[in-house]
Amino acid sequence: MGLILSRLAAAFLAAILLASYEEYWENRSFTDVPKERSVLLDSIRSYSRVDEIRTLLGHLAAKWEVIEKSSEASPTDSRPPFQVYAVFAREYEHLGFRGDLKLTFFNDRLMSAVFYPRDFSGYVRRASATLPGLTEKTSVRVPPFTQVTLVTDYHQRKYVSWEDVRLTEEMSIWIKRYS
Repeated sequence: MGLILSRLAAAFLAAILLASYEEYWENRSFTDVPKERSVLLDSIRSYSRVDEIRTLLGHLAAKWEVIEKSSEASPTDSRPPFQVYAVFAREYEHLGFRGDLKLTFFNDRLMSAVFYPRDFSGYVRRASATLPGLTEKTSVRVPPFTQVTLVTDYHQRKYVSWEDVRLTEEMSIWIKRYS
């Protein structure tokens, strides 16, 4: 009898947590900007608007290449907004290494920064001093909400990715719910 009550209580608690989670995401505008932003790379912070990043990057932003831009939704579309905007800036420098920087925005909020250093091995050795435990098999969480990962893309180019896990989750929820 005690085991049955324990399982019922656990099931009830799980149902309450799931309902709370669903209610939290149900009421999302998908455009909110929280007070606490997460540092992604250098002074680049998550949730920054495109114009803020343009100002921050200065001359690099003047010649960045737009590599993805979602089309505008139809005026009759009742779903929350879903805009992805990604740019590529060449000659970015981080930790003394030069490379290409890709920035991805979700609804005009910076979600991720990806750095393709020319000397990947040297860069990772330098970055490991500030991010111990970072390997190609293990990502590192940097409080409050940044996840750093070493990745190889489909062109076999190696890069380092910084993403705000809240925005990544929010984008996934939007896709699951509305696409």
